[in-house]
Amino acid sequence: MMRHKTKNKIFCNKGFILIEIIIYITLFSIIMGGLVTTAYQLSKSTSDLESKVAVQEEINFVSKKIEWAITGASDINVPSADTINITNTNLSPDTIVVRFDTVNNEIEFKKNNILGFSPITTVNVVVDELNFIHIPATGNIPEGVEINFIINGISISSTKYLNI
Repeated sequence: MMRHKTKNKIFCNKGFILIEIIIYITLFSIIMGGLVTTAYQLSKSTSDLESKVAVQEEINFVSKKIEWAITGASDINVPSADTINITNTNLSPDTIVVRFDTVNNEIEFKKNNILGFSPITTVNVVVDELNFIHIPATGNIPEGVEINFIINGISISSTKYLNI
């Protein structure tokens, strides 16, 4: 009789049964699926953040470039809502034109009479709008310009006055 009990015990501990295998595979699949989903979300979040940082850097560059051209300017002329002519004798060359190219959706820069405009925005962003509003001098307030632009849906507005 002893032999019979020992045989059954050995037989029962011999390996996994089909139900156990299915349960373990299911648990493993759930864990792996969760890990893959988490890794994808982290990767996507990183990519989105990098994109937002690139857009913000472009916005900062455009703002600073226009402010740089206007700082110390002796004259500004706004021939149209999307173009500004800046005369700044502190810079070489002393005439700078900034405009919005509606065909390529870029903000462009031109120094003096050098042929052609050069974009100051890259293909990483889409410029939806650029407007310049001339502010005439009144009383103690010098002449200035209000600058409004929209890049990738982010609206920026600033006002710069001439330092005369």
